[in-house]
Amino acid sequence: MSAPECFTPLKGVEEILSALPSDAFAGTPLASVSLRERALSLLCAHDTMLRESERLRSALAALCAIPEDAAALDQALAPDLAPLDGLRILAANTAGERAA
Repeated sequence: MSAPECFTPLKGVEEILSALPSDAFAGTPLASVSLRERALSLLCAHDTMLRESERLRSALAALCAIPEDAAALDQALAPDLAPLDGLRILAANTAGERAA
């Protein structure tokens, strides 16, 4: 994997990397500064996405009036499930909650 021509590291990545010993990644594909910047940027983006995912899960639970730890949310948010199928799962779960 090479760094794309248009890649710009996330703000703060260079500062984080400058704190590491210069030989920390010697002998690995991350010895390349551009690949190290890309890898750290991707890790930071992943962390941001995880936090956003939790926020969206909370909002979806509130919208459907179900607990955040409801199994239906896990099922509806499964990565291989189409959004419409997830909506059907939530609808079935909330209909079941109202009937109970």
